[in-house]
Amino acid sequence: MPDRPPSGTLSFRRLDPEGAGQPAGTWDRAARTLVPVRTTWRRRPARAGRGSTVSLHSTEHGVDLMLSRSARSTVRVPVVDLRTASCQPSGLLRALADDLDAGGTRGEREVVDALRAQARFLEYDDHELAASPIGLRSGDPSRWWDLFGLLP
Repeated sequence: MPDRPPSGTLSFRRLDPEGAGQPAGTWDRAARTLVPVRTTWRRRPARAGRGSTVSLHSTEHGVDLMLSRSARSTVRVPVVDLRTASCQPSGLLRALADDLDAGGTRGEREVVDALRAQARFLEYDDHELAASPIGLRSGDPSRWWDLFGLLP
């Protein structure tokens, strides 16, 4: 009997201080589509597969997952926010990695490996989030000085 595709949705929450806990977007597991909370002419649902690209995008205070089908169909959801020392749950990251691993999306191997490493980190390590596999990708330059003890 062939495996059935996963069903249901995964819900991403905002991690930033202003909107922590509010919905940021959903992942439709059957359709392999990332849907933003609010859609505009520029922010529309993006479907994973041939012709789309998935990446981890560094921001000043964390890292977002970005799925784009075209310039008019790009969706971003937060994965890590270092201001609030928060991250999406490990179960959500692992389920998303499994869904993305189905193939066909540019950049998926790097993202799938990073999501699985982050899920393992959250389940087994007690280190601070800034030292996590995805937290290390954050673009806040002042964090590097603290992390490596380079400040006097």
